[in-house]
Amino acid sequence: MLIKRFIRWLARIFGIEPPFEIVDNLDIFVKDKLKSMLEGVKSFDIATGYFQISGWQALADSLENLLNAGGKIRLLIGDVSRESLSLKQPCFFYT
Repeated sequence: MLIKRFIRWLARIFGIEPPFEIVDNLDIFVKDKLKSMLEGVKSFDIATGYFQISGWQALADSLENLLNAGGKIRLLIGDVSRESLSLKQPCFFYT
């Protein structure tokens, strides 16, 4: 909340609207924001510091719809979670 108030204060002072939206998992959830961003697109590029299989699974249907429509997905991962490393089988992502 403090960050949102600070951004609103900056916007009032400089008379601008911020070109971004804060996704804090309190008011707006990352999975919901990403799902809405996936509607009607031809490609999905995402860079993340950490990768969680559970997060990918939350988007699975939307991502599969994108691929089935001929879209492309690119994922750049900075680090992999212990959850991903503990899988018994290798995971491959394709575009």
